[in-house]
Amino acid sequence: MGDEVLPKPVTKGLKALSNPIRQMILLRLMRRGTSYNRLYRYVMKKLNKSISPGQFDYHLKSLCSAGLAEQAVYKRGKRIMRVYRATELSKNLLDAILKVYTGARLCPT
Repeated sequence: MGDEVLPKPVTKGLKALSNPIRQMILLRLMRRGTSYNRLYRYVMKKLNKSISPGQFDYHLKSLCSAGLAEQAVYKRGKRIMRVYRATELSKNLLDAILKVYTGARLCPT
C-alpha cells in the first residue's frame, strides 16, 4: 500500500468506535434517541462508576464529529426538546462490521 491511507472520515469513524464508552453510547442511541441527561445517567449506571460531565461530553462530541450521532431539535408546544440519535451512517457501519466479523446483523433489513 505504500504511503496510502484511509480517507480522514473513515479514520475518524474508526477512532470514535475504538472506545468502549462511545460504543456503549452509540448502541444505546441505536435503540432510541434520548436526551443528553438521560443518556448521561444511562452511561453512569452501566459503568457502575462516576464519569465526569466533561468526559461524557467529549465522548458524545466525538461520535457527533465522526458523523455517527447527531442532535435533533423538536418543538413540543413552547418547549424545545434536544434529542441525540444514531445516524444512518452509524447503523450501516456497525451492520457491516458485525456482518464481516460475526455474520450477524444489528439492524434488521
